[in-house]
Amino acid sequence: QYVPIKRGSRVALMVNGLGTTPLMELLIAAGKAVAQLQLDHGLAVERVYTGSFMTSLDMAGFSISVLKVDDAILQRLDAPTSAPAWPVGVDGPRPQTTIPIALPPIPSSLNKVPTCPQELTLQGKILELAIQAGAGAVLKLKDVLNDWDSKVGDGDCGTTMCNGANAVLEDLR
Repeated sequence: QYVPIKRGSRVALMVNGLGTTPLMELLIAAGKAVAQLQLDHGLAVERVYTGSFMTSLDMAGFSISVLKVDDAILQRLDAPTSAPAWPVGVDGPRPQTTIPIALPPIPSSLNKVPTCPQELTLQGKILELAIQAGAGAVLKLKDVLNDWDSKVGDGDCGTTMCNGANAVLEDLR
């Protein structure tokens, strides 16, 4: 049976890494979750706990838990502890959780400045062909790079490199 959490409820959020998810990615997930809890569900996020609290060795991914809180529960969550993975309570006031604000749109009146000259020299044309060949080679290696990266990382190196290669190719157009 779930505890009913209604608009205006106070909650604590826990983003738990399952084993191999980097802290940076957990923090990104926590930031997105806080915004969604506040904006979409109208909840007051009182605490955010991000880390590896309960793991399964090499398991990828994370879990998100939302706990309805009141002052008594917050006092217990903030209490000092010797539990190895639990963040030790911090005394003093806590900053308000901020709601992310979208960047304003770029005015359409701005003219795009060309990044390359209209006419390339012979050396410029050779360089452009070399860049296109290099970017094309990276695109063909996407799956191989992802596979290698999955052995020692999070398996997205090929995808990231392809995004960069596509951006370079787009800039050449």
